Amino acid sequence: MSSELLDDYEEGSFTPAYSTQSASITASYVSQDGKYTKIGRFVHFQIYLRLSSKSGGSGHLRIDNLPFASSSASGAAYGGGVVAYTNNWDNDTIDRIMVGSGSDQVQLFVGTSSGTNVNAGAGNLNNDTQLRIFGSYQV
Repeated sequence: MSSELLDDYEEGSFTPAYSTQSASITASYVSQDGKYTKIGRFVHFQIYLRLSSKSGGSGHLRIDNLPFASSSASGAAYGGGVVAYTNNWDNDTIDRIMVGSGSDQVQLFVGTSSGTNVNAGAGNLNNDTQLRIFGSYQV
């Protein structure tokens, strides 16, 4: 029946890249792959990043260039996902991710301290650091 057809479906790719909140990070990549499927108001994504080198950067580590900005509505506007694979991180490795309200960035965290998320930073990255994540958010 026509009422059961999807009227808003899209698949595509994007180019994810690391960024930091305060001072810019300079990164060279072996792989920079992003795929997405948008169904209605929900975006499902997969990201694979593998560095060849990096320098600089300070503040909260993030991944830029999600294909759509998330909703800025209160409540369920946030998104999240799963860390599927990590390799060669310095000290702590990424263990949780979040897409904030009204954002096209994935925020990266390396555990908790006193019950609060600990932001990942450029210092957690090494040359040849790898990350595979997948998740979803509302637009």
